[in-house]
Amino acid sequence: SLHSAVAQLRGEIASLNSLNSTLQSNTDILKQSLHRADGVIADAQSRTKAPASEANPSGLPPIDEVLVAPTVVGKQLYDLVAEEAGIQQAIYALQAALVRGVVGVEAWSRHTRGLAREAFLKRALVRKIGRGMALEES
Repeated sequence: SLHSAVAQLRGEIASLNSLNSTLQSNTDILKQSLHRADGVIADAQSRTKAPASEANPSGLPPIDEVLVAPTVVGKQLYDLVAEEAGIQQAIYALQAALVRGVVGVEAWSRHTRGLAREAFLKRALVRKIGRGMALEES
């Protein structure tokens, strides 16, 4: 009976030692993660406090460096969507210039037609990529 109690205590000590080593490992991992997080926070705070450059007045990195597509096709999709949005803005600016009388009707129609054609081709390519990446519903 005494031998079985000693064996049981040794088993419990072994399991407690195992638990202790697991907890110690988890604590070390947590400390490392907190240290890295503190570094990231300090870096972000130093960027907002540092004088901003003329190229990037917010002090934050350019969005093109932060937003990275997971694949080459994904990057092409991002670029096409951005270009198509830019074309729509250009068409809007042309319309506003026509209304103000800055651009003549002939120039407006020629440029608008060209931009609309380019936007159509980009939109078609976006749809094709969407189908290829299984992004479309049907």
